[in-house]
Amino acid sequence: MIGEASTTRRMPSLAAACDTTLPFTTGGDAEWFAQTSEYNNDGDAAQSGAIVTNESTWLEATVEGPGTVSFDYKLSSATGDSLNFFIDDQYQWGVSSGGWSQSGPWTVTGSGTHTLKWTYSKDSGGSSAGEAWVDNVQWSGDVPDSGGDWSQIEYTPDQVEGRLYDPSGRRIAKDVDGAITKYLYDGSHCIAEYDANDVLLRKYIYGPGVDQPICMIDVADSNAAYYYHFDALG
Repeated sequence: MIGEASTTRRMPSLAAACDTTLPFTTGGDAEWFAQTSEYNNDGDAAQSGAIVTNESTWLEATVEGPGTVSFDYKLSSATGDSLNFFIDDQYQWGVSSGGWSQSGPWTVTGSGTHTLKWTYSKDSGGSSAGEAWVDNVQWSGDVPDSGGDWSQIEYTPDQVEGRLYDPSGRRIAKDVDGAITKYLYDGSHCIAEYDANDVLLRKYIYGPGVDQPICMIDVADSNAAYYYHFDALG
């Protein structure tokens, strides 16, 4: 039987849904999520997770001050629901109903890292229905540098033909922040790793099956042996 082709639209990140590059986290009794059904700007927005009475869900962004922030919001809720905004855990603003509107600008004073937080909550008098949305977050200050401690990894080509892989499709080497590791194979199995000066770093011992490593011997660490353990599914 020939099935029908289908396409899936990838949902934006929370930052993209809020039209910003700020790093977001979310939590509480449910998580906020990016969606494309309800929005005020650019085809997407962040929506609160599904909660019931006496529960709350929060959306949080980290900024580098000083600066000002404004945002668009919408609330589809029942009596007892509220959307509140905090700067560094200090209450700034709240609303219990309303269509798409803008809030702010709010001023964040002082240099360094600050926290912007939106909390949607339901008290004992509310029903389980209702959601909140945040969109078009505009921040005038800096965005925290979240990539300073990351490693840069490149798969390096051989020096003769400039290939990333050998004719059998096996990776030749990689470069992690300038530290090069070369790979030696027996068939499809990587049996040894060398540094840029062809000094042996690690070697591997395999069982009779396909992709069945038994142990790795770390030559650079006084031949310390590390054994692989498998569950019932291998």
